[in-house]
Amino acid sequence: MANGMGALWVAASGLQSQQNALNVTANNLANLDTKGYVRQQTIFGDNWYKTTDVPASISKQTAGLGVSISDVLHNRDVFLDQSYRTEFGRNNFYDTLYGATSELETLFQEMDGESFQEILTSDNNSLWVAFQEFAKDPSSPVNQSLILQKASLFVTDAQEVYAGMRTYQSELSTQIKNDIDRINEIGHQIYDYNHRIQAIEAAGIETASDIRDARDLLIDELSSLVKIKYNEAPNGIVSISIEGVEFLTEGQVFEMAYTSDRDYLGEKDVDSASMEYGETNYLSEQIVPIWPHLQNQAVFHYSQDISSEYNNDIGKLKALYFARGNTSANYSQLYNIEKGEYISTADYQKYTGGSVTMNKESEFDWLIHSVVTAINDLLCPNTTTASEDAYDDVNNTITYNDANGEELYTFNLANGASKIDSGEVDKNGDTIYKYNIAGNTLYNIDKGSATEFTAEDGTKLYISNIVDPIDSTKILEYGATFRETKEGSGEFLKVGYTSRFLDVNTTSVGIDVKLPPQELFSRVGVDRYTTLTYEYTDPTTHEKETRTVYMYNEEDPSTIEKYGQPCSGDTSTMYSIKNLKINDEIKVNSSLIHYKSYATEEINYEMSNAISELWKTQVIKLNPEDTGLKTFAEYYEQMIGELGTEGNIYKTTTENLEATVEELEARRQSVIGVSSDEELTSMIKFQNAYNASSRFFNVVDEMIEHILTQLGS
Repeated sequence: MANGMGALWVAASGLQSQQNALNVTANNLANLDTKGYVRQQTIFGDNWYKTTDVPASISKQTAGLGVSISDVLHNRDVFLDQSYRTEFGRNNFYDTLYGATSELETLFQEMDGESFQEILTSDNNSLWVAFQEFAKDPSSPVNQSLILQKASLFVTDAQEVYAGMRTYQSELSTQIKNDIDRINEIGHQIYDYNHRIQAIEAAGIETASDIRDARDLLIDELSSLVKIKYNEAPNGIVSISIEGVEFLTEGQVFEMAYTSDRDYLGEKDVDSASMEYGETNYLSEQIVPIWPHLQNQAVFHYSQDISSEYNNDIGKLKALYFARGNTSANYSQLYNIEKGEYISTADYQKYTGGSVTMNKESEFDWLIHSVVTAINDLLCPNTTTASEDAYDDVNNTITYNDANGEELYTFNLANGASKIDSGEVDKNGDTIYKYNIAGNTLYNIDKGSATEFTAEDGTKLYISNIVDPIDSTKILEYGATFRETKEGSGEFLKVGYTSRFLDVNTTSVGIDVKLPPQELFSRVGVDRYTTLTYEYTDPTTHEKETRTVYMYNEEDPSTIEKYGQPCSGDTSTMYSIKNLKINDEIKVNSSLIHYKSYATEEINYEMSNAISELWKTQVIKLNPEDTGLKTFAEYYEQMIGELGTEGNIYKTTTENLEATVEELEARRQSVIGVSSDEELTSMIKFQNAYNASSRFFNVVDEMIEHILTQLGS
């Protein structure tokens, strides 16, 4: 009787186990198209065996108690998961960069159906064509009007392209903000799932499969946004780090935050203080990712090298951050206007070169700057040099001459300047000297020995130049211009800089024949020249007279020194896209465009032809890494060509990574995915096993009934 009843238990266990296995299979089939669902697999095991007898000469006599479900496996391959998530994040990194290059290409090529190249150099509708016509007859009102029209179109469309890039940067900032919010949201969701899984699985009876599926899906999404490392503890808790920084632990989510303050810890020394552009040039909404729990340390740094070699080219957020850059860039990120040279390739790569948007902003601004300054400098030429023979070693003075050798004025060197051997020789083997002011290049101007000028508004301005008298090529290295705009302040403005003045004898003028002449392209709020007067004493007659010079208001984008301390330059002084406009006077009267010589009042064909030839002259490099000079047209073509090449590289990389991700996902799905054919096969198998258990149950039942009804009577 006992064995019969035990057999019923064995049959019942088979029915129950196969029923549960059928339920698992049905659940798999029901979730065939559920995103993130992981296939569950039933594992059967023997129930305990009961010993019925222990004979001395033979083995134990045992009876099995049936079957049970040992476990329902949650099938995952941790190595495939890790590989997939790494490549998924890398794919999103390059896909985001490809999207950025595509957006920039659209901005340059499609402006109301017209590319900027047509406005710059086309045969029919460009600024170049206008100056070709102007060169034929500069005095023609029609040609002058054409110059005004095309110059206005040139500035307007350049500003439209640049504004489009700045708008795109703002859009990238919004995406960065949204992604940071999503990262934090994912962190809190995983934190909640961690503790739910821990509670369910604590007894060691049940696996929280559905919650694990939801958590793994979130980890997949997080890996697409940022570079992560994760680890699951024995208690089911997953901990996560982002870019090597702790993000999620068993007890806390360390949220990522963002700031628009450029002087946050972590970037201040690396980027802000090292890059020489003014306060007003920074994006108002930078949205910089930071870690509040690490004293607002930056999550990313523009100065870091990004490559697969370092395994840090991962995550959409980083790609957005680097694509956008940390400023609306201008040409000063490529060229140091004060030193007259391109910045170093190391600095270029460290900052501007690492951001596709900043790079194109700066290159485009450098093109526009070069065009407008080249034209302005031919319309309103400046004189810059002091001749070597103008130095008077006895009286300690420097005399400036214009291009024709005519004296402009003489500067007295400030008291206390000593002439010292630099330890170098010039090309002729002569000793090069430099000047030392009380042991330092910083000093307060001695107004008694500096030349005093009076500006139009009555402001007193004192200038004292120190220029190496032997080798004129060393002027920028050893020269210094010191200006004091507030009496008694001793304000030190620039080092290594020589003032420039209007060259009256070679300049051209418009119909009004007035000085200073009107430049075609102006800076908003900044005149081209400051009119200065000074007292000149004739060395022979000793008679005094008041003279007038027109000092060129230099561009000042770089960091300068005041009282020996770094101080931001003024970006509003730059011939940069956002500061440009057509001269207000010329907009009212196009006949003010220069067409005749001030000295002779004859039509200046030499000047107009020189402007026309600008488009044929190789005068500009694309960036510090470029090896040769180019014309404006060649420059633009190379700029767009490199953008397209960069985009193609990102596109190819993205496509290759997509293939890798798809392959890894296919391999993952072979482990975690639900196959309807496989599940239907399992269902048939479990159904047959269920039927067999049912039949066995019936046989045992009939046997027991027979024993009770037939033998019992």
